[in-house]
Amino acid sequence: MRIEEFDVWRPGAGGDTVEVRDAGTDAKAAIYRDEAGTLAVSNPITLISDADGNGKFPYPIYVFVSYYLKIDDVNQTGITRQALTTLAGEDASAATVKTDSENPAVSLSDILKRVVFASNYGTIGNDAAVNTTTITAAIGASAAQGGGRVVLPAGTIKYNTLEIPGSVRLVGQGEDITVLQSSVGDRTITLTGDAAGLEDLTLDGLTSIPDSTALYGKALSDAVLDNVKIKRFETGMHFHGATRSHFHQVSLDGCATGAKLHGDTDAPGDGEGSALSQLIWRGGVIRNCTTIGIDLAYIDTTVEHCHIESLTFVDNAGDAVHVSGARFLRFVNCQWTGGTDNNINVEDDDDDSKTDNKVRSIRLIDGLMSEGTCAFDGECRDIIFDRFDLKGVTFDMSLPERLITLRDCVEDADVELTGDSVKIARATTSEGGSAGVTSDAVATEAWSYPLEPGQVAYVEGKILAKQQNGKNIGVYHVSAAFLRNPAQLNFDNQITDFTVGQMVTGETSGATARIVGQSDSGGSGYIELTDIRGIFVNNETISDPEGGEALVNGALVEQNVTIKGAQVSLHTDVEDVAAWAVALNANGGEIRLQVTGAASTIIEWTSHMNVVTT
Repeated sequence: MRIEEFDVWRPGAGGDTVEVRDAGTDAKAAIYRDEAGTLAVSNPITLISDADGNGKFPYPIYVFVSYYLKIDDVNQTGITRQALTTLAGEDASAATVKTDSENPAVSLSDILKRVVFASNYGTIGNDAAVNTTTITAAIGASAAQGGGRVVLPAGTIKYNTLEIPGSVRLVGQGEDITVLQSSVGDRTITLTGDAAGLEDLTLDGLTSIPDSTALYGKALSDAVLDNVKIKRFETGMHFHGATRSHFHQVSLDGCATGAKLHGDTDAPGDGEGSALSQLIWRGGVIRNCTTIGIDLAYIDTTVEHCHIESLTFVDNAGDAVHVSGARFLRFVNCQWTGGTDNNINVEDDDDDSKTDNKVRSIRLIDGLMSEGTCAFDGECRDIIFDRFDLKGVTFDMSLPERLITLRDCVEDADVELTGDSVKIARATTSEGGSAGVTSDAVATEAWSYPLEPGQVAYVEGKILAKQQNGKNIGVYHVSAAFLRNPAQLNFDNQITDFTVGQMVTGETSGATARIVGQSDSGGSGYIELTDIRGIFVNNETISDPEGGEALVNGALVEQNVTIKGAQVSLHTDVEDVAAWAVALNANGGEIRLQVTGAASTIIEWTSHMNVVTT
């Protein structure tokens, strides 16, 4: 190890003599100037000096025994011990060890007993019954000493049913390296106690046998699944309640239902189930589930405060995610692709006698959805898609009672709204800024922000000005409200009037927009549009769900941004030169910040802008 005491300059140590002593023998230790121990140097060493009398080693010094230092034959340091790398030839039967989280110290023999190798308890071969007996014996041995890890070998291991008690984990050699295979139409692995779990293995049900469930638990606390794949069972996992479960890199493939995560007391059974809460699931793939990928459902008690992150849903035929009566859910950085049905299906539990079974507060944050449908039914209180990339997704808005919010989302032209489209609300928040220099008294654009037709915006800015060829400064706070009026689409050959609030669709282009106003005289006129997706084509038929129909006459006419009301605030905190100026104004389809300096004056401008829009 490298000797650190004089590795850097030490005050007043210049010219001192440092002797390195072997702590075991008190003799001079062999020391080296390289980490490999090939370049020996003499011991003691004289420290080099700088102009201030500070001292340090002339080069890095390495030693391979526990050591202490004698300085000028007068002072002595404490002992620095080498880290243990082997106990070969030593009697460590009475040794104790501890980690930062373990108090008091634990005997080394007890720690070694925490790892049990299943192959030491019988045969692991091709017979499911024999393998089950062997693994059960190993699990029992681990449980008898307070829990630990039961290690399985690599390969395909057939089994029937297993129970894993509290604090015991069944551990393989890696996903798809250790494969536990069961053909039982029952619960094949049951977690029976807290802090039980699985690591580094695959559970394979072969043919999704009816009534087969790979993993089952009831009213568990602190269950752990780490690097686990479950495939080809009717149900991948089923929990009648759980608290503080931790799933890491857990994948479900080819199941009818991937995961039943239920708030369920199991009242028809023994009544010992529970609510499900505080689940953390990070990483994994939910693939090829035919009915439901993940089912978060209130059965007779709550499901709440679950965090699902970096999960990918691929090619699921049913609901990739089904939420029934669950509350306070977060889906962060998740992706949905290739689904043929619902990416997410959200509904209240149907028991009207309960008050805690209505969906509330679901956030989908920083993710991607490609194709598929998002369906909503019931109160749907506080459901927000935040910074989502939406491509070709259909939002079925036939049944929700409240608004679904798309905040700072990016939607392509193929995103579609069906049902009551007015129950989708779009919002945008933006923070930005700029920095630049003026050298004259001409108003100069410092920042801009575009608005879509129909968007309302509130803008707040903090602007700093600093003269580079002088000492003058300026500090400003400015805010204002803006509107970009709806676009106008002229029509003729109208058959039936349009209905304000409905979505209009172009028969040829497939473009869509929300109708917010109309004006017609006879068979011609115009409609005012917001939420425009795509480009309407001249002379194409346009229609709305209420039967309104006409032909497009010309191109869409977009309107300019206007400032609404008085400029709320232009507060000058500091302004050493009265001629300097800051202004928010409208410029075509954009909001614009302009700054004005002074002739022959070099001014550095810095702005921080915050925008909230519909």
